[in-house]
Amino acid sequence: MGEQRETGTSLSDQGQQQFRMQGYAKIANLMSLSPELAILRDFAPLRVQNLLFFQAELVLLEDRLREYAAADIRAGRMNYALDWNQLRRSSGRQPIPQTIDEIDALPEEQRQWPTALLIRKTLKEYGTYG
Repeated sequence: MGEQRETGTSLSDQGQQQFRMQGYAKIANLMSLSPELAILRDFAPLRVQNLLFFQAELVLLEDRLREYAAADIRAGRMNYALDWNQLRRSSGRQPIPQTIDEIDALPEEQRQWPTALLIRKTLKEYGTYG
């Protein structure tokens, strides 16, 4: 056992007394020792609402991607529909926009690829919640 102090407690007992769990740590410890005591909300309505927001965002992005692709075809940029690499290079070397508003501010011929990337990013996020 640890070294005895004048009070009759060991150093290890004293260390344990100094570190008494409080607040969330104490509750978490109790819940982990007795799972039947654990009462946790699953926030189902919020999770479903969040998924609906993702779907609404993806529907908007899908509509914009179709709109931009059609505009490119009408403008004679059919190569974007046939050559992925040319589509990828169409947005130039500037930073890729992160929002639909930033994409809308681009010249028409540069909108399709950033929209596809934003869809990819949103689908990845959506997949972690689904």
